[in-house]
Amino acid sequence: MALPYVTYTKAVKNDLTALSFEKLLFFGTWCCEHLDNKYGSYLDELGFVKEHTLMTNTISFLWNIIDSNAVIDEAAVKKQLRMLLNMDMDYEFDFAKPKDCGVLKLMEGIERMLNYLKKKNPEDVLACAYYPLDVLNAFKNSKLDPYTTPMKSGVDDPYFKEELDTQHKLLTYLKDHNVTSADKNIFR
Repeated sequence: MALPYVTYTKAVKNDLTALSFEKLLFFGTWCCEHLDNKYGSYLDELGFVKEHTLMTNTISFLWNIIDSNAVIDEAAVKKQLRMLLNMDMDYEFDFAKPKDCGVLKLMEGIERMLNYLKKKNPEDVLACAYYPLDVLNAFKNSKLDPYTTPMKSGVDDPYFKEELDTQHKLLTYLKDHNVTSADKNIFR
């Protein structure tokens, strides 16, 4: 009924390991941009405009790094991470509710990408890339009755096909092309 993280990692890990630090940064930030486009407005609806602005500013910070090709300012990364982690939203987000899950995965994705800048661990990008699919897991689980719906899971489940295909297109494209923030909505 879901696409497990382990199954996803097996499907994309080889494509990810072939990419440079900069292209992995692009891929993860592209996933954050997508989550923000889909679920960021929900934060505004809940009255968290200031927090949403902080998140979009942090995504812009990531795009600026991609565009500048400059040495990463570790102090600036730490500051962004600290601001993100110190956000105080008085709301009980629930991973089982699709929109809530989208917001939570957006926050986690941004945090992962800031950590990627610090530690350069591709696992952060891999987790971030999984988050749009994890939100689809929440949507799927909210709509299906586990007692009457046939169990399907994995990368062959048509429910996840569009997102998996879109990610695959970008991963293939990144192997031979340079990208900038102007490409942030490529294949979306």
